[in-house]
Amino acid sequence: MARVTETKYWDKDGKEHVGYITDAGVTLTNPNDPNSTVAAGSIVQSVGGDYWIKGENGSTKYTGPVPGSSSKPTVSSGNTTSSASSGIVSTGSGTSSPVSSGTPVKGTTQNGRYYTEIKDALGNTYNGYIDTATGKSYHSDGRPLDVGERVQAIGGDWYFMSPNGGVAYNPSDQYQVGIMSEIQAKEIARQQTEQQIADIRAQLPELNRQYDRLARGNWVNYRLGERDLDQQLAAAGYTGGLAESSKVGLYGDYMTNYAEGETARAQAIDEINRQIANAKADGNTAGLEITLQYGQMIADALAQKRAEQAQAEATAWERKWQEAQLAAQYGNFTLLGELIDGLDVEGLTAAWKAQNTPQYTSSRSSGGYTKNAGTGGSSTAQEADLFEEMRNSGRPYAYLQQNYKKFGVAYSGLEGVWQEYQKWEQENATPTYSYENIMRDLDAQINSPSLSGAMTKEDIAAFLLKMYDLDALNDLETMTLMRRYGIDPRPYM
Repeated sequence: MARVTETKYWDKDGKEHVGYITDAGVTLTNPNDPNSTVAAGSIVQSVGGDYWIKGENGSTKYTGPVPGSSSKPTVSSGNTTSSASSGIVSTGSGTSSPVSSGTPVKGTTQNGRYYTEIKDALGNTYNGYIDTATGKSYHSDGRPLDVGERVQAIGGDWYFMSPNGGVAYNPSDQYQVGIMSEIQAKEIARQQTEQQIADIRAQLPELNRQYDRLARGNWVNYRLGERDLDQQLAAAGYTGGLAESSKVGLYGDYMTNYAEGETARAQAIDEINRQIANAKADGNTAGLEITLQYGQMIADALAQKRAEQAQAEATAWERKWQEAQLAAQYGNFTLLGELIDGLDVEGLTAAWKAQNTPQYTSSRSSGGYTKNAGTGGSSTAQEADLFEEMRNSGRPYAYLQQNYKKFGVAYSGLEGVWQEYQKWEQENATPTYSYENIMRDLDAQINSPSLSGAMTKEDIAAFLLKMYDLDALNDLETMTLMRRYGIDPRPYM
């Protein structure tokens, strides 16, 4: 049975019950009955710890108190199990681990979220989730992925967030490498700038201590000078205005020294701020240079990717064109119609049939036949016998070369008989493709002197794959024919 997570819920009357949450986010009253969903109006605590109220057409987040209570209920940790009792949950990697309340397990799906892992360009790992409804990825706090980050999808594959959205992650893709390298280089430059600014700012405390000591020294010197001045003036008998004037001069010297110290302090602080501003400017310049450097790399890689895509599309079109031409030789103009807008497929098919209907009586002299009285039959009957035997041999042209004298054909007339055989083959071919006539048609093409060497193994493989796509051949028949013509089917099937 499907895994469920044991929890508690409150019905619309406020009564508490045990419930079971499925991986699809549906809460059941009975873990063994997928139809036993809780009634509308019930309040359920999810595995992640949030509360949801069940409605008629879905659930909405619930933030109020449980009926009959002034606060949210306290619910014990749920146990995700396969029998609603074992207390373990599969992590998606073949191992199992206990589940703790509010901590979704990587590799599990809960309430429409597939919990997974995110890596940034620097290799740091974060918890995240994929919205199973939209396929979009988020960090655990709800932030979308940043450019250059990677996320592990449900199937285990990693996807890379490019400026144009998520793409399959390929560590050899120069476009992706360029984006990640730019982010890494900018981060290194940012850290270096921050360290440089921190080193500069670290000078401030010591600088202030130095000027604080200088200011205290000036004050102490002023007070000592003032004390000594009083004693000197008293010993000399000076009083009154002269004494006051001397004190004013001493204080003036102190203030001059103090002002000079504070001015020097301000200038030193200004120099530190200038160095910080320069460091920030250098950091911004470095970031710009990194953008320009890797921007060209990214642009070149993107251009190369687009060129390769265009080349692949051109190659695919050329291959389709060759297949269409090969099919047209057998009267099938459908593939050409897919490549050429407005092509009269029905008209070409009718014209081909009219042109390729054999006219044996009018082409007898060009067919290379001579009347053989010893055979007791007409040349037309003799021709039909030959053509039947050529077809049944599986290698019609080789059979003709080995037996032409038996049927009264001159050596100089072999090519004419071969052309007649091809017309006869078309007239007597099965209306739909089959394993036998496909093999005979290919043999005829390969063994024809006029087409000898024209069909490569790639041409043969392309034709057989087209027959496979048209359901004319099954897997075994396609691989068997490929091996018949010396082609390894593994790269194609």
